[in-house]
Amino acid sequence: MTDGFLITPSLYSAWRYWADSEDAGKEAIMDALNKVQKERTPAMRAGIGFENAVRFVCGGGASEDFCVLEAAERVTGGMWQQRVSRELGGDLVYGIADVIRRNTIFDIKLAFKYETGKYEGSIQHLIYMYATGIPNFEYVVSDGREVYAESYRWGEKSLETLRGRISEMKASLLSDDEMRRAFQTHWTYGKDACAGREIILRQNA
Repeated sequence: MTDGFLITPSLYSAWRYWADSEDAGKEAIMDALNKVQKERTPAMRAGIGFENAVRFVCGGGASEDFCVLEAAERVTGGMWQQRVSRELGGDLVYGIADVIRRNTIFDIKLAFKYETGKYEGSIQHLIYMYATGIPNFEYVVSDGREVYAESYRWGEKSLETLRGRISEMKASLLSDDEMRRAFQTHWTYGKDACAGREIILRQNA
């Protein structure tokens, strides 16, 4: 018997893009629901390259890229690629944190255009703070010219916001027969099915 669904930032992001796009077809969200493996786009490869360069510098390597050096300075000394998860109302929220250092989770991003509050509508920081119990989250964002810090802190309404965003996504996916079937097939979470695979990271704030 299942208990709910696996909820990840990438799934929410794919759904949110589809839900907010007036003329978007269902192909992209269906690919996400069906976990279709796709070739990485140039933007994705650039983002991965930037993150790898930052990690290289944090490990003692050198770089002539000012943005890489500044981003590395913000996250150095942290633990990289930490899997985090925690149950929430029968669902399992799950993700992989780029860097965790003391009482802050960091996510490194390369964005070709950045505006203040770019990630406010994201579910990522809410999932990671809830899953770990760590109260601070910081997006470290480079546009190739500067490095920006977009910070969030767990507050009294954070859990309500997280629940609301998950509930909205689930209601939308389950209201469409095609999306519901894919969601139930590929994103079902059950305690027995996930035994031994669920890793919960806990740190005191």
